Amino acid sequence: MGSASDLPPLPGALQSGIDSFLEALRVEAGLARNTLVAYRSDLSAFCRWLVEREGLDWSAVTSETILDYLTYLRHQSYA
Repeated sequence: MGSASDLPPLPGALQSGIDSFLEALRVEAGLARNTLVAYRSDLSAFCRWLVEREGLDWSAVTSETILDYLTYLRHQSYA
């Protein structure tokens, strides 16, 4: 799998949502830089999966969507 810099940028609204969420975590929870970097990577991967899946965005995410993503990740680890 390529690095994050090899991937196309996320659509603006998704990227802005991730940025805002992580900034809030940084300010309110004082999370470490490495934690924020890991969160950014995980959230970006989830958002890319959403876009590729059916052009979904945050407003369409349900608990079933998250379970589908976790199933996808589990299958990827066996590939």
